[in-house]
Amino acid sequence: LSSPSPPPSLPPPPLSSPSPSPPAPSSPPPPSSSSPAPSSPPTPSTTPSPTPSPPPPPPPPPSHPDAGRSACII
Repeated sequence: LSSPSPPPSLPPPPLSSPSPSPPAPSSPPPPSSSSPAPSSPPTPSTTPSPTPSPPPPPPPPPSHPDAGRSACII
């Protein structure tokens, strides 16, 4: 009877076999690689950020206008 017990143990391994099957679905990850492409669009978003930086310089000019007016008076 003890001998028959080992055979049943073999069946469990087959169950593990299904696990390898999931790797197949792993194939979809390649599409994920395509995802990097979308990441490229975000880069453009960063470009706009630099644009806002230029605006800050303009604010200082307003303060200079006073000096500029002085020059105009001269």
